[in-house]
Amino acid sequence: MSKIEETLKLHTSYFSQKYKAYPWTDPNFYALYLHQVYEYAKLSTKLLAYAATRTPEKRRNFFDEIMHHIKEESGHEILAQNDLMNLKVDHKSLKTVHATKSMYEAQFGKILLYGDHIMMGYQIALEYLAITVGSELYDLLHNVYDDNSLSFLKVHVKEDVDHVEKGLESLKAFNDEELEDIADNIKQSLYAYLLIIDECHQLYLANKEEVKNTLLY
Repeated sequence: MSKIEETLKLHTSYFSQKYKAYPWTDPNFYALYLHQVYEYAKLSTKLLAYAATRTPEKRRNFFDEIMHHIKEESGHEILAQNDLMNLKVDHKSLKTVHATKSMYEAQFGKILLYGDHIMMGYQIALEYLAITVGSELYDLLHNVYDDNSLSFLKVHVKEDVDHVEKGLESLKAFNDEELEDIADNIKQSLYAYLLIIDECHQLYLANKEEVKNTLLY
């Protein structure tokens, strides 16, 4: 087992223990989460495209893989948007939590600072999270919500299962130092994602108690 795979399993295991504490079966919380998904998913192709502009000619194959992945990810934010619209909650007033912006904005900055390879940490972290924790979440929620509110989860849990394997195969293009960067970004990305869910929970509780926190939002 590679260090990258060990990192994925270790930190996803920690994530798996934490996420179960949140009220996923409450449509108000699930809707707030879906709104965050929409916000970062709509930028995923731009993030990939930016990484492609930083890819050196010697990694032409990796550039081609990025371009292919852009096609695969294109329009996925619409899945989240449709899921959200199919929930019977007021989705127009949902807020983007600060942790969501911090997560995707950090990735653009990391590509600028480190180069194209760093994106793989973010990509593999989210893809691996989908087929592990996401699979558990889908099994829970498909007994609560209609399929037309679970399409984003379903696609990433059931249909995109080969993306992790493809991502790990792509890592052969990188040297040891770059792999260390990628491993660090996996940890950071998983932690950032947990912060998103936790901040969603804080906002959910504030909304439930009709407490307006003007300092945060």
